[in-house]
Order: sequence, then structure tokens, then C-alpha cells
Amino acid sequence: MPGRIETLLGPQAYLRYCRCGPADIAEAVEEARNRDRIRLDTPSYLDILVPVDDEGEPSGDWVAFVRSRRRICYSPGSYGPAARRRAPHGRGAEAKGEL
Repeated sequence: MPGRIETLLGPQAYLRYCRCGPADIAEAVEEARNRDRIRLDTPSYLDILVPVDDEGEPSGDWVAFVRSRRRICYSPGSYGPAARRRAPHGRGAEAKGEL
């Protein structure tokens, strides 16, 4: 899934993947409606919100995206403070990982 999302959003998007319950995703999208539009022709930091079931496994065939905020997120293939220092805004190897 990350490869398809990167292709859709383009090279200017710095992505983090966040596992969220569907209700949390709805709340994040509602909050985002009151912010500036996300421009994909300039560098943008985005959280990809992946719906998960009660066991934390991805559910459904959709995701939502919003401008990055402080959330508990993971970057596939990179974890912890050392990984966050390798790239801007806590981004490590998320583009190369899998969900």
C-alpha cells in the first residue's frame, strides 16, 4: 500500500503511517476540515491514517490523509529516537516499508 500512496501524493509529501480506529480517523478528518488545504506541489508532512480492527490489524481497503500533527505513529522499518533523527519530522524509512 505505501507505494501506491506515494505515487498518488507525489514526491513532495513526507509520509507517516498511523494505525487508528475508524472513529479516530473520522475525528481527525473533521478537525482537518478547519485547516488550510494541503498543497501537493510544495513539501507537505502528512499522516496516512490506516483503519485497524480491535487487534490492531489493518481493516478495509481505504486510508485517509491529513496534515501531520502529534500522533502515535510508526514508520515501517524504523523505530525509536535514533530513527527519527535520520530524517526530517521523524521520518525514517517509511517510504520503503510495508503496512
